[in-house]
Amino acid sequence: MAKLPSEWKVYQRKRGLNGLASRVWAAGRASGRSVLPFAVVGVLIGVGAVSFIDLISAKSPPFSPSLWFCEDRTHLGLVGKAAVIDGDTIRLCGLDTSVRLYGIDAPESGQPCRNAAGRSYRCGSEATATLSDLIGRTGRVSCERKDVDRYGRIVAVCRAGGLDINAEMVRQGWAVEYRRYSDGRYRDEEAAARDERRGLWAGSFVAPWDHRRGEVNVYR
Repeated sequence: MAKLPSEWKVYQRKRGLNGLASRVWAAGRASGRSVLPFAVVGVLIGVGAVSFIDLISAKSPPFSPSLWFCEDRTHLGLVGKAAVIDGDTIRLCGLDTSVRLYGIDAPESGQPCRNAAGRSYRCGSEATATLSDLIGRTGRVSCERKDVDRYGRIVAVCRAGGLDINAEMVRQGWAVEYRRYSDGRYRDEEAAARDERRGLWAGSFVAPWDHRRGEVNVYR
């Protein structure tokens, strides 16, 4: 279980001490005596304690809930735990932007394709599941940054356990080479998947870039 950050502990201490000040005030009122001395004591406890805690915690970094719940903070250098968004996009733990897998294009999340029998199925969901399987139970990946796209996403070649998951998605047929950007890097993997009728190539599909343009009848 991840440790609570020091900033959260500071917050809890402040709540406790402010509660103590409130109880001192309430005790004064309940006694029927003048509440002024109790008010002074309560204020001194609250202000003094909070100031002291702020002083001793001044060197602590700002509290970030997103990092608190992220047990693995080694995303610096694009290494760490990853969450799969879709068949060609992941999110590294603690990183403010997503990572788009370089040189490949997978079906969109809700995109339909046709299997070998001609029946429709959600190939985007299959691609997402395949990428999750490749990353594995630990979810750890290391990525080599290649570019930043127009949406501000990092474009990278990523590996899980030494396996190039960009190439493997194409090799298994659940993504195609994005020739516009790949410089032919995954040409052989796509040719093998097509020849062996793996993944998308087992049936027919609309290229993801055509699907995004609304060209839903351009089947391959």
